[in-house]
Amino acid sequence: MSAGGEAFEPADSLVRRLGALGGQVLSDLTFDRRRTVPHTSYGHNLALAMEWLRKTHHATGQRGSAKSFSYLRGWRDAYPETTGYIAPTFFDYAARTGEASWRVEAVRMLDFLCDVQQPDGGVLGGTLQRTRSKVSVIFNTGMVLAGWRRGAVETGEGRYLEAATRAADFLADVRSDPERWRAHSYQGIPHAYHARVAWHLLETSRLTEDERHRDAALDVFEWVLQQQMSNGFFRNCTFKPSRPTCNTHGLAYALRGLIEGYRLTGDERMLRAVRWASEPVRTLFLRTGRLPGFFGEDWTPRRGGECLTGVAQLALVWFKLGALGGGEGERDAAIRAVDRLCSLQSTSSALVGVRGAIKGSHPVWGGYAPFQYPNWATKFFADALLLRLGEAAPSRGNGTDAASAGGAAGEDAAEATGAPGRGPRQPHGARDTTPPQAHSPLRGVRGFLQTPRVKNVARRLDRSWSLRARARRLHAVFDRRQLTLERFRGLLGELGVVPGATVMVHCSMDEIGRRVPGLDALGLCRLLEELVGPSGTLLVPTFPFRGRQLSYVHSAPAAFDPRRTPSRMGLLTEIFRRLPGTVRSLHPTHSVAARGPRAQELCGEHHLGTAFGRHSPFYRMREGGTVVGLGVDVRRGFTVLHVAEELEPRSFAHVFTDERVPMTVRDGDVELRYDLQPMRPVRRNAVWLQRRLQQAGAFRSLRENGLLLCSTDVRSFIDLHLEVLRNEFSGYYGR
Repeated sequence: MSAGGEAFEPADSLVRRLGALGGQVLSDLTFDRRRTVPHTSYGHNLALAMEWLRKTHHATGQRGSAKSFSYLRGWRDAYPETTGYIAPTFFDYAARTGEASWRVEAVRMLDFLCDVQQPDGGVLGGTLQRTRSKVSVIFNTGMVLAGWRRGAVETGEGRYLEAATRAADFLADVRSDPERWRAHSYQGIPHAYHARVAWHLLETSRLTEDERHRDAALDVFEWVLQQQMSNGFFRNCTFKPSRPTCNTHGLAYALRGLIEGYRLTGDERMLRAVRWASEPVRTLFLRTGRLPGFFGEDWTPRRGGECLTGVAQLALVWFKLGALGGGEGERDAAIRAVDRLCSLQSTSSALVGVRGAIKGSHPVWGGYAPFQYPNWATKFFADALLLRLGEAAPSRGNGTDAASAGGAAGEDAAEATGAPGRGPRQPHGARDTTPPQAHSPLRGVRGFLQTPRVKNVARRLDRSWSLRARARRLHAVFDRRQLTLERFRGLLGELGVVPGATVMVHCSMDEIGRRVPGLDALGLCRLLEELVGPSGTLLVPTFPFRGRQLSYVHSAPAAFDPRRTPSRMGLLTEIFRRLPGTVRSLHPTHSVAARGPRAQELCGEHHLGTAFGRHSPFYRMREGGTVVGLGVDVRRGFTVLHVAEELEPRSFAHVFTDERVPMTVRDGDVELRYDLQPMRPVRRNAVWLQRRLQQAGAFRSLRENGLLLCSTDVRSFIDLHLEVLRNEFSGYYGR
């Protein structure tokens, strides 16, 4: 059952989960033995992490973020504590990407949190269905307070300020009585990591202008400073009395709270305390390349694997220390921590609940959240990536990341002041500990199957026996997975089909009809129009041919009439072009139909230029356009692929013939002559290009219940494709 009481179907069966767990165990056993290389595509990792966090929200019916995904139990129920600080990350990502859907998700999270606030203003511990007690817990309340405060700032809604004020009142009240403070603490003991609660309470006091809130926060900070020992270790920085060791995750909570306390108060003692405790941990990490999950009071590492949540949080702390003038050491450690997490992120798992997430421990059977992917691990990983991308001059990363770094926004990214200049230096005497790139243990088998000889044999068998067609028919018989219309609507929103958007849709109605029962072509048209709203514009390709353009133009086709010439690009496109008010461009082979405020702007001058040039809708969609594939990907759709081929001179000469074929276009009663320069059949490695786009964060692809869904920002797609054509021409066309 979801948090809201509605049943939701786990995306991955127990058998699949256990099979994937076996693969993960095998991968973890061999991970640290591999040669390590620097990481580059931070934008891609961030997109995957955010999509996974969105899935945690949808797994509960958008009633809070699911606590974790477990190999043994699937999705857990909603966890108010972590939902509270995941919402600000969604606001941050919305500011970075400009996609309003992330703000909508964040607001829904905050509304859910308002519903579960207790009469005393606090928040219960545990998940919604498995609360540990009926007593409001200090730390959980502080984390949800962070979400309400951010919601009040972002939206100006009074209900969030009211909820934040009630929560701050609760914290201030229990702080005034040591016994009540202990009674409302997790496991009945005060914790040094309550410094993070003090941070959010102090931030909220600026909104409420209540001195009680400020005084309570400063009192907590004072108590935390008193817990620091002479070697920098914090007493009471543990989750359970039975385990006196310090967890890396809890330590990072304390350090982050103190460094933010320094930012808000200017109290140098807090900054010194953070540097003092951070130094032994950072030195160990730079020397060994990994962090233990637990420390003893003398900073001795304890067994139990790595706590990856703590690695992500410490990366945030080190970034901030580096920005405060701490030298290159903190920044080096932060970048290495982010790189290690990127290499441990599951980017290609077949499990929906795993792909894009960060596991609790490395190895997966470690001491912290074993065999699980807790939502807070991926949340802090996303925060670290946002801060990394928000640096002024990243020392590592590809051109795409560097170009977009200035766009990072939010609580972490906006405060980053990383100094431009040198890249990270290797500490003297340290060995290279840059994290490895994870790969499948079956890599050798996969490489053999991709050799030219094996591929040629497979092609001959396919031509002789129609193996692909037979396999598709067999797959359709056994694969009966389906999506509800509401879930499909939500997925379209994730792809960018949102109010005010300009979207070109490539669609396979066979796939849609198979996966979304009862949704026909006209219904899909209406659904898409409803999603983009009256201020949005929809486009679909309405080409009058299928197959090769060169064969079509040599067949002496009749004059192209936008009102009468049918589209051969599928049922959806033909129904769409016939809807009243649709504008169709006048190009004789690559016409496009559009509906919405920008329809005439995008399609009105197509016949004045080439098929994919500066007058075409494909090129003009660079200004705020998105291409969406429903049941298709770059290889089977996405005509925007040809824009860069026409713009890049060497590619143009390779793809387009030298001949000019006269064609006729009918505009009402007027016939226009159009000299077409057709395309020749060319072999492209579209799969490789799509992978490059995904790595750069310019292409999003997901598969849910068997339905393939893709989207790309047109400007990013064209710019990266141009870069590939200029730098890897032979590899793209010759692979």
